[in-house]
Amino acid sequence: MVALPDTPDRMPKVETRPQSSLCPVIAGSMRFLGAVMILSAVGIWLVPVTAGDGLMVLMKLLVSVFFGCVGSVIIQWGRDSQFDEIHMDVEARELRHLTRFCDGIPRLRASYAFDDLADIRLTDGQLTVLGRNGNVLVQLPADRVENLEAIRAGLLGAPAKTA
Repeated sequence: MVALPDTPDRMPKVETRPQSSLCPVIAGSMRFLGAVMILSAVGIWLVPVTAGDGLMVLMKLLVSVFFGCVGSVIIQWGRDSQFDEIHMDVEARELRHLTRFCDGIPRLRASYAFDDLADIRLTDGQLTVLGRNGNVLVQLPADRVENLEAIRAGLLGAPAKTA
């Protein structure tokens, strides 16, 4: 049994999408074409053949395997590939860089403590996170920013941890 929290995730986050993503019409039509090809790979077996015609059964098998494989590839091409998210946890005082693939599961790429960060800039749709030594830790195009006021309040109001 799995226990899930009762409260929704209210962590402030910045979400980015890839710049070269397919337009929704093309992506939808590719998924539709892939589904049609997979269904036709199954539907070819509904056409009857004469008994004892092994060559026709072999051709139907090859065509259905080909249509099934090509349909699966076209469906994968029609899906969005991946996008990055930046989560700022003000209670744990850390910034997390996540990548979400088309399956929807977030994968942690990097985690930085607030004490290790020098600056977080959000200018002209570009999020830049700088480390203490001035190097760029994360630089992403920021398409959508959720709870910007909560991010500012959390970063300004959270007391720094002392060693």
